[in-house]
Amino acid sequence: MAAIFMLIATTLITVGMKLVSTASRQAKQQGLYIAEAESVAKAGLQDATDWFGRQSSNTGVLSEFNVVNGNVTVGQIPVTNTSPAGSLYTYADQPFWPQNNTFSGQSSDTLEPWIGIVNEYPLDSGVTMNAIYFARYEVRRVANPIGLTPAPTWDPYAVHDISGQRSGTNLVNGDGVVWSIVSTGYVYKRMDKTINATTGMWNKEYNVYPNVVVATARYATELKKLSLIMPTTLMTVLSGGVYCQSATQITLVNDQTLLTNGAVSTQGVYGVIEMNP
Repeated sequence: MAAIFMLIATTLITVGMKLVSTASRQAKQQGLYIAEAESVAKAGLQDATDWFGRQSSNTGVLSEFNVVNGNVTVGQIPVTNTSPAGSLYTYADQPFWPQNNTFSGQSSDTLEPWIGIVNEYPLDSGVTMNAIYFARYEVRRVANPIGLTPAPTWDPYAVHDISGQRSGTNLVNGDGVVWSIVSTGYVYKRMDKTINATTGMWNKEYNVYPNVVVATARYATELKKLSLIMPTTLMTVLSGGVYCQSATQITLVNDQTLLTNGAVSTQGVYGVIEMNP
C-alpha cells in the first residue's frame, strides 16, 4: 500500500507540474498576442489619422455641412457638401468614406471599403502564404441609416462626427470639427489560405473556422480641427504666424489676409497671416 501511495503521489506531482508549466506558457503566449493586438490597433489609429490628413489637405475640412456657411446659426439652413460619389451627403458620419487614395500614390485606402479602413498583414513570415499568424485592424464606418428598417443602432466602435458634442459652441454633428475614431486590432491564426479567383481575397474571413482569433484590442482617439484666431491690428503689423505646406490649407474669413513671399492676397484688408509656403 505504501508503494502504491508513493506511485500515485509521484504521478500526481508530475501531472501537476506539467499542468502548471503548460498554464504558465499559455499565459505568456496570450500576453504576447494581446500586446501584438494592441500594436495592431494603434497602427489602425495611425492609418485613420493619416487618411483624415490626406482628405483635409486636398478638400479642406471633411464634413457633411459646409463649415463656413453651414448650420452654425439657429434657424439657418445648412449647406450640404458633395460626397465622392457625386451626390450630397445625407448623414453626419458619411464623410468618413475610405475608398481609393489618389493623394499618396497608394492604390487603395482599404481592403474592405464596405467596413471602413481595413488592413491585414502577416506576422511570422515575410511571405504571406508561408505565414500562420496574421494581424488585422478595422476602423469601421457608419452604414447609411436612411431607409433601413429597423433603423440601425448606435455603433460605439465606428467613426463618428461628434462636433456638436465636444465643441462647446453652436456647431452640430456634421460640421466636421471633431471626429471620434476607434480602431480594433486582431491577431488571428489563418488555417485556410484558399483565395477566391474572382475577387483575389481570402475565401474565408479571419474569424470563420478553421481560422481562429487569438487576441483582440481596441484603441480610441479624437481629432479636432484647430483654428488660428487673429487679433485685429494695423496692416503694417504681423498679427500671427502659421506654418503649413501649401497656402490652400488655410481658410481665410472676414478681415484676415495672407502674406506669401511678400505679396498680400486680396481676401482681406488687415489681420495679416505670415506663413512659409
